[in-house]
Amino acid sequence: MIDFAVTLVSVVEALPGSKAGNHIANPLIRSGTSPAPNDADAQSAASRNDFVHKMKISLKELRETLVWLKIQNSGFDLAFDNGASKSDSLTVGCGQKCHASNKCYHASSNRRVGG
Repeated sequence: MIDFAVTLVSVVEALPGSKAGNHIANPLIRSGTSPAPNDADAQSAASRNDFVHKMKISLKELRETLVWLKIQNSGFDLAFDNGASKSDSLTVGCGQKCHASNKCYHASSNRRVGG
């Protein structure tokens, strides 16, 4: 998650300083960098319910990030030095992280205590 957040910061920094660029940059940086600390916080949860709650927050932020990345992909063309799209790569990575977090959340919330 930390590598994802660091790459996302570089994508946001490359967005133009226009109204549209700033409108996308602000929520993208907020939602895209919060899953890493939220996941770290979940690892020290006080209870299973606390863990599930923190994972749910992380998943919500990842889903929001995915939407903003899709919007950003439609309007701006940012590329790595090798020509690959940074934001396309982030979008795929974000989708994978959403899927993994969703599986973890559902596995944790469906697990029964004492059984």
